[in-house]
Amino acid sequence: PAKSITNYNTEHSGITKEQMEGVTTTIQDVQRELLEMIPCETILIGHSLENDLQRLKMIHANVIDTCALYPHKRGAPYRNALRYLTERFLGRKIQEGSHDSV
Repeated sequence: PAKSITNYNTEHSGITKEQMEGVTTTIQDVQRELLEMIPCETILIGHSLENDLQRLKMIHANVIDTCALYPHKRGAPYRNALRYLTERFLGRKIQEGSHDSV
């Protein structure tokens, strides 16, 4: 990273200080690789993709986001957790420990 990391937010990111030691990859490197792997006509499917795309400083036109498909009953800014949606619709428990974004 170009700047020093002050908080790894490990509980939510799944990323630790040890994992970032010695990393020389820049955000531009990541963007370049993603653009090679994901052409503009590709449909991205995920949960809260808006957050991921914002952090990556990227825009993608074809997105299916479970946050939009299954809005929270209290409306915005509330969002259903992926853990809740998975248990409700698939009958499976996920993310019982800390989050792992890797």
